Amino acid sequence: MSSILKNPFISKKIIFISILATILSGCAQSGAAPVETPGGSAAGPFVITFDYEKQPGSASNQFAVWIEDLEGGYVKTLYATRYTVNGGYKNRPDSIALWAEKSGLAHMQKSETDAITGATPQPGVLSYNWDLTDSNGVAVNPGEYIFYVEGTLRWKNRVVFSGVVNIGEFPQEVTALADYTYEASERQAALTDGASENKMITNVSAAYDPALNPYLTDGDETDKIIDYKKITAHEARRMMDEYADHIILDVRTDAEYFENRIEGSVLIPDYEIGARAETELPDKGTFILIYCRSGRRSANAARELIGLGYTNVFDFGGINEWPYETVKGE
Repeated sequence: MSSILKNPFISKKIIFISILATILSGCAQSGAAPVETPGGSAAGPFVITFDYEKQPGSASNQFAVWIEDLEGGYVKTLYATRYTVNGGYKNRPDSIALWAEKSGLAHMQKSETDAITGATPQPGVLSYNWDLTDSNGVAVNPGEYIFYVEGTLRWKNRVVFSGVVNIGEFPQEVTALADYTYEASERQAALTDGASENKMITNVSAAYDPALNPYLTDGDETDKIIDYKKITAHEARRMMDEYADHIILDVRTDAEYFENRIEGSVLIPDYEIGARAETELPDKGTFILIYCRSGRRSANAARELIGLGYTNVFDFGGINEWPYETVKGE
């Protein structure tokens, strides 16, 4: 990469990190193995790797790893340290502040935060795997994506690493650009280039292996295993807001549907899926969000749709657990 990715949180010195071969060579020489951490492991189609050196004292050792598209749209968080995620950002708003804003941390449900966080890991080589899906579990389209690693070095002093990887047919190894922001606060003077805190995160890189991409197919590989995804009511509501091309499918009876339903939902009782789905739901790639009363019929209907060849099926359980508005009548 020849230029830094622009961002209002990034303002100071830029350095270029050593190439991936050097990183891997250094790991081999030291005998250090990638450390599995909550949020990923060293095996997967897209792996972000870096060296982590724990810092003494407070207001440090916070970091986040996430993905965005080229337009700056948030895609998915791979990991963020527990202190910040579990409310620390309210007491220390400078703690991985860029990630907190981009991810919408303040509006995340507990089930979402639990999936991305863990205790601050031990020093060593850390690896985080992106499964090439967005925060809703939907596979992303091929193309270029930006990976970020943000670290709070000490109070308002931070570093943000970034790089671009093309998700496609060819393997890639990309090193990251680092951008340091040094800023004084009431409790901490501005750091300098020689500060020991700058060793907290170094040697950031990413590697993409198309051979491990479960969403790529070729002429001899068209039978990828596809299954429906189980999601929460909150995740379903977010998908309804984010994706214009979706269908809300109610698989209860006519009487249940007219008594109480989610606005905009289409009714096909579970026992009629086989006979009606391909006629009334002709696009098998459309996002289909299924619900019933308690979750049993929706799971059965989801499995049947997968068997019919539908590829984006999401079961969010029963309307009994739906915390949002509903409508009634014909």
